[in-house]
Amino acid sequence: MIQKVTDKEINAKESRPEIELLLCCARTSIDTAMAERIKTLLQGNIDWTYLIEIASQHATKPLLYHSLSTICPEAVPQPIFDRLRNDYRANALRNMSLTKELLKLLNLFQTHQIPAIPYKGAALTAAMYGNLSLRQFGDLDILVQQQDFSRAKELLISQGYHPDSKFEWEESLINNKTKVNVDLHKRIAPKYFPLLLDFDGLWQRLEPVSLVGTTVTTLCTEDLLIILAMQIAKDSWEQEQKLSQICDIAELIRSHQQLDWGRIIKQAKTLGSERMLLVSLILAKDLLDAKLSAEIKQRLQGDLLIKLLAAKLRQWLFYSSGSMSEKMQKLFFFPFGVRERLQDKINYGRRLTYLSYLGIKNRVQG
Repeated sequence: MIQKVTDKEINAKESRPEIELLLCCARTSIDTAMAERIKTLLQGNIDWTYLIEIASQHATKPLLYHSLSTICPEAVPQPIFDRLRNDYRANALRNMSLTKELLKLLNLFQTHQIPAIPYKGAALTAAMYGNLSLRQFGDLDILVQQQDFSRAKELLISQGYHPDSKFEWEESLINNKTKVNVDLHKRIAPKYFPLLLDFDGLWQRLEPVSLVGTTVTTLCTEDLLIILAMQIAKDSWEQEQKLSQICDIAELIRSHQQLDWGRIIKQAKTLGSERMLLVSLILAKDLLDAKLSAEIKQRLQGDLLIKLLAAKLRQWLFYSSGSMSEKMQKLFFFPFGVRERLQDKINYGRRLTYLSYLGIKNRVQG
């Protein structure tokens, strides 16, 4: 039975001033009213240790530093400001190094005639944020066709990478010398997930993006939006959700104001991922003031389930209790609720059953 969504769950601002300050700063464009709100918050009693802790947890320290240094650096205690600035510079250097490695690997794949699509990481940051320093990313995500996967993996091994972890849709390889991790994908998501975007279709819709003076092609904005929404839903029940993921959605909408919303909704419906998309859009609007189109607003009107799912994610984002009730909601209510098609619910249920079997088996053997 669907519980009633309270006004507090959907509309209330997060109560701690540090959380509100982070939400105000976690964006690349700040208008006059938002700047004034930031200054007002900084006049209060800010727990800077807690603020840095949650900014680190949600991978938004670069945006926090950028906003504070632009609007009112004098209001930040000097030791805190120095720490944020040093972390910002270290992240910028790391991102530049990762981007150069990505370009080297893409060139390697091209030389060996392996079509490859970079997404997330450097490609997303350049396309949505316009500045490689403003987002944290820790690895390189590259998608190749399934028939090219083994060859691509061997090429990475020839460059000093070695297998680290393996899943049915991707494999992670790490270079111990450079400490760079590559997630080599043969699909966007696991089979139990309702997001079967084919490589050929993605390839036909690629868009150019500039990375440190070199033009590469990456996922088109409409495809990327659906994939980012899927990632938010996936990570929510794996208890890995971060504000930075919602920032990606908000920045995509801000930087691409001519999105083909009709095609986005149609494609999401076809993939069985419309609810995932709409939940992520509500979060981007409520937390980061993303401007939604009239089509999306109309679609959301009166949809209690989507609003409830979004309210739950918003609650878990900053105030996760870790209780058994919450864990059950993450394992059952949210994953089943966000899925639209019966077969997708069945596929997820089978996976839960399999994981439960493995857990019982390991306990017996242990």
